[in-house]
Order: sequence, then C-alpha cells, then structure tokens
Amino acid sequence: MSDGLFVAASAAVARQHELDVVSNNLANVSTDGFQELRVSFESVLSDPYNTETNSQIYVAPTHTATSQQKGPIKQTGSNLDVAINGRGYFAVEAADQQTLYTRSGRFTVNDLGQLATASGHLVLGTSGPISGLNGTVRIEKDGRIFNNEVQVGALQLYDFNEPEKLQRHGHLLFESGPQQAPKEIDGKLVPGALEGSNVNAVMAMVELVRVQRSFESAKKAIDTYRDMDRRLQHNVAD
Repeated sequence: MSDGLFVAASAAVARQHELDVVSNNLANVSTDGFQELRVSFESVLSDPYNTETNSQIYVAPTHTATSQQKGPIKQTGSNLDVAINGRGYFAVEAADQQTLYTRSGRFTVNDLGQLATASGHLVLGTSGPISGLNGTVRIEKDGRIFNNEVQVGALQLYDFNEPEKLQRHGHLLFESGPQQAPKEIDGKLVPGALEGSNVNAVMAMVELVRVQRSFESAKKAIDTYRDMDRRLQHNVAD
C-alpha cells in the first residue's frame, strides 16, 4: 500500500475536523455569547530523525483556540440580561457543583428565586449563588443586583491568563482546567443588553467553502492512490 495514501488520509481527517469546527461556528452565528473556535495544524514527519526525502509528511491538528474578539452588544430591554463589554467571564455552578464560565448574560430567575442561566445553571456572585429574587430585579453597571430596591448580591467577573485555551463545555460554557487559575476582575457590564456571537457569517461561509474544497481534494487523492494500488496489485498478479 502506498505511503501517499496515508498522507492523503491524514489530510482528509484533519480537514474533516476543521469542517466540523467551521460548521459549528456557522451554526452558532446567532447564538448570544458564543465564541468562535479556530483550528491550528502542523506538519509531522513520519520519522522525525530522518531528514531524507523518503520521510513522509503528515497533517495533524494541534489544538482549537477560542476567539477572544468581542461580539456585538445589542440592547434587549430585559432587566435580567447583561452583557460584558470587554474581557471577562461570568461564573456559574453546574449540577455537580463544578464551576464553569460563560460570556452569555441571558439570565432568568428560577423557582427558588435564584439567578440562573437559560439552561438552569446557578449564577455565582461575589458571595456564591444569588438568591432572594422574588420581585422587581435590577442589575447595575457595576454588577450589583437589587430586588425591590434592596441589594441581594453582586455579579463577579473572572479572567484568565490564556482565555483562548479554556476547555469548551458545550456551546456557551468553559472549564478553567488545572493550568488556568481564574482571577477576579472589575469588568464593564451593560445591563439590559446581550453580547451577540463573535462569528462573522460571511467569513465563516467563505471558510466553509475553502475547507470543503480542501476535503474534497484530499478524498480525490485517496481515490487516486487506491486506484494506483489496485493497478499495481493487478500487474503483480499477472
């Protein structure tokens, strides 16, 4: 079997991975708080100690990074919506009490009077979950939260040394990981607004077409090498 077949297959696998990422970005172009993913690749020698021309070069994805470009901020008028204008993430508590992070400020009040995300995760403030919300709620620019004009808590923003390397946990949530210690920051909030997706729809469509063409080229190369192998085997048999 030709070594070229394995090289072409590595390119196809890499492009398939990139295609999945770009397609997911495009699918979330209208998802508030979504941050675009970007894939990096590298060339890998089949034998790194062999610099001769017979050492094959394979394609391998190295990592996916989260774009830190700000999404557009749009006014919603909802007293429970809040956008981050700049760096930072909100902290939320998962069902297993794990702390996760998100840019999405589309909040609601659950049946227990606690501030929660649209998916039900509790929002963590400066003193833990924010509760006591059973009336008219107001969120200030500095993060203070009032219920019937009585302060019941305050939002806290967190930042990381390398936020682009946060581990994605679903579409809108991130894990900090052992190498990323969260640090409290005084960020800028915009009450009554949401940050839109930072995916550029036009650029994502162009990227999707490019990756699809690259994937098809890799598939054609695989078919060509397979045909060459079949011809070679047939000639040997004769």
